[in-house]
Amino acid sequence: MNPKYIMCTVSGMALGFISGYLFCSKRKEEYIHREIQDALRVAAEHMEKTGRPNPENPRVDVSENKLQGSRAAAPVIDNPMPEEMHETLNDYLKRVHAEDYIQPEDMQQLPDTYINIRGENKQQEMERRMNAKPGRIDKREFGQAPDHELVGFTLYSDGTLCDDADETVQNVESTIGCTVADLIDIFRVEDAEVLYFRNERTQLDIEITEDARKYEDVLKEKPYLKE
Repeated sequence: MNPKYIMCTVSGMALGFISGYLFCSKRKEEYIHREIQDALRVAAEHMEKTGRPNPENPRVDVSENKLQGSRAAAPVIDNPMPEEMHETLNDYLKRVHAEDYIQPEDMQQLPDTYINIRGENKQQEMERRMNAKPGRIDKREFGQAPDHELVGFTLYSDGTLCDDADETVQNVESTIGCTVADLIDIFRVEDAEVLYFRNERTQLDIEITEDARKYEDVLKEKPYLKE
C-alpha cells in the first residue's frame, strides 16, 4: 500500500477525532452554562412567589479551576445542606452585586424582592447611585459605607493615576470627581500624604497615595501592563 496514502488516511482520522472532541467539549460547556442559568432562573421565580429560597436546589460548585481542569466534566454537587443553612437568593444577589460591581442601570435584572444591605429596594438603590456624584471624603468616612469596596489608587510623579492593579484610570473625573491636575494641586496645597474619595455609582471608597516613580518605571517592572 502506498505510504503516502496511509499517512493521509491517518492524518485525516486524527484531525477528525480532534475536531469532534473539541466540538463535543464546547457543546458540553454550553450545556453546563445553560443548566446553571436555568437553576438561577428557577430559584429567582421561586423567591418571587414564596419569598424563600428553593431548598431542593443543591449548591453547585462550578469554579473556574474545575472547568479549566476538565472542560467536559459535569459540575460537582455538594451534599444538600439543611434548609436553614442555605444561602438565600437575596443574600446571594447581595454578594454577587458587591463582588461584580453591577452598574445601576443594569439592576433591572434583579428580582423585585431584592433588598440591599442598606435596606433599599432596587429602585431606590438605582436612583441613589445614578444621582450621586463622586467626590472627596474625610478619612473618618473612608470604609464606612457598608456596601463599598476599599481600593488603593496610586498617583505617579508624571501625573498618571493607576488603580490597585496598576492599570491606568481612564476616566479620572468620573471616577473620583476631579481631574488629575486638581488632584495634584490638592496634594501640594494641603501637603497631604493620602487623599480619600468615594464613588457611589461603582461602590468604591478610594484611597490615593503619591509615588515618586514615573509610570514608565512601573511598566519596566510589569511589562504585561503594556499588553
